[in-house]
Amino acid sequence: MAHHEVDDAIVAHVHQRVLHGMGLIVLHSGHFSKIFKMLMGTGAYEEGLSE
Repeated sequence: MAHHEVDDAIVAHVHQRVLHGMGLIVLHSGHFSKIFKMLMGTGAYEEGLSE
């Protein structure tokens, strides 16, 4: 299942569970997932200066 296919209601439910103490382990490419972005408040994109 692609990240964008995950239902927003499921993401909201998992978000609440994590905030109330459930653990979450984010694996490879998980930084693009809806739940990771919601919990971290960022998409984890690097927007630094180019060399």
